[in-house]
Amino acid sequence: MTQTLSGNHAERQQDMVNNDVQNAKTGQSFGAISADLERTLAELNAHVLEPTRAAPQQLTGGDVIVDMPDLKDNDTQTIEIVIDFAGDEHHFSFTATAKSQ
Repeated sequence: MTQTLSGNHAERQQDMVNNDVQNAKTGQSFGAISADLERTLAELNAHVLEPTRAAPQQLTGGDVIVDMPDLKDNDTQTIEIVIDFAGDEHHFSFTATAKSQ
């Protein structure tokens, strides 16, 4: 009877160690996922347009930079930017054209 209890006790200890190891691996996985998410969000924020407010009689400006679409020979694609200024929408359209090779 004592042997069985010792065996069960050893098995429980091993199970606890295995659980601790698995929890540590899970924690590391969550840490890696969190770091990847933070990196992705930082990259997205660097490329996202954000609203800008200009006070009356003040100017503001900025640049809009877009990646060129992957176009094949003679393909075109329209890029449209919409700016809301004091409730009025202003549309700017640009046509990207592939260079013939």
